[in-house]
Parts: sequence; structure tokens; C-alpha cells
Amino acid sequence: MDIRESLQLQRFLAHLETLRNSAVHEFELKGPFPDKTYKSILEATRRMLDAFHAMDVEISKNLKASPGEAEILRYTEKERAQLSARISHLFSGTSYHIFW
Repeated sequence: MDIRESLQLQRFLAHLETLRNSAVHEFELKGPFPDKTYKSILEATRRMLDAFHAMDVEISKNLKASPGEAEILRYTEKERAQLSARISHLFSGTSYHIFW
């Protein structure tokens, strides 16, 4: 991901954390807001985004793959695309449930 995408994800996560903090004080909810659960989810999400950023920094130090690295990337292309789609789906599902 590029720096713009990384920044957008960080801002979106900060927005979700603000919504979580506000939800604790929402009086129209039918029951107590599960703050501990959502706090845990958002903390795990923050750690994942930090890990993605750290990987991006390491990768950007040397953008040329060795022949062995290039072969591994070609061999795992399908699995990496599936993993990326699953992670994206999880993020979109989490944000949907928090907003609604």
C-alpha cells in the first residue's frame, strides 16, 4: 500500500475509536455497549496496520527481489491475493458492524 492508503487506514481506525468511545455513553442502546470487545478488536487492528506499515518500510528499502524471492512471489501469488481479499472483507465487515 502506498503512503496515502496507509494514512487513510490510520485515519479510519482513529474514527472508529472515536465512535467506540462515544458509544459507551449512548443512552439509546438496548443494552450496555460491549466496549471491551470492540476495544480489543480495534487494538488488534491497530497492531495489524502497524505490522503492515513495518513490512512496507522494510520492502521499500530494497525494491529489487532476488531470483529466489521473485520465484516465491510468483509461486504464492494466488494465495496472497486470496489472503488480501479476506483481510479486506474482514475490515469492511468490522467497520459495517461498528457503524450500524
